[in-house]
Amino acid sequence: MYRADRRNRGRIARARSFVKGVIMRIKSKRFWAIGLLIVMGIGLWGCGDRALPFHAEIIGNGTVSDRAIVPQSLGYFTDSFWKDNTIGGVEYLIETSEEVFYDDVSPTYRLHIVTDQELYDSIFIEAREIDFENTMLLVYMCGTINNRLSVINSIKCQDKILSVNFTQEKGKPGYKDTCAPKRRFLVLKMDKLDIEEVVFVETR
Repeated sequence: MYRADRRNRGRIARARSFVKGVIMRIKSKRFWAIGLLIVMGIGLWGCGDRALPFHAEIIGNGTVSDRAIVPQSLGYFTDSFWKDNTIGGVEYLIETSEEVFYDDVSPTYRLHIVTDQELYDSIFIEAREIDFENTMLLVYMCGTINNRLSVINSIKCQDKILSVNFTQEKGKPGYKDTCAPKRRFLVLKMDKLDIEEVVFVETR
């Protein structure tokens, strides 16, 4: 009886040890699973609306459906700025007429680096005081064949060359938004940098 009881107690002890080991392994796996979820959560949070370098922010972003050289439906820029900054590859209405002409003479894009209040006032209708000692604006215009807004992918500065990489918002699945060539504009406000050149690159 004594040997049998001792053997039973040995089996029970081994069974308890086995169960305890299984529980520890389950807890360990659960711990790592929770840890993995936390890391994934941080990664997803970090990939959200991230801040752009050089405190850059978009303060103007859109397309111009009005084909008049000076669009009546969209103020934003001054009349003289619209007239002096036509974009090649875009259709415009002939003044005092309903006829349309295709501009194949103007540059395909326009870029202005605004570093003082006088230049700002000559471009924008809205009166705004900006600290141009520490801030500059980039005004970029080009042609487009849809109404999607622009999205900044990256902004880099190397060897005094500032590169802005952007793309267009993704269109809705199954929705066709192709239209006649029109103007697109993008205005960035950012830290004032010591640069010699600015390049806008669109990723399609």
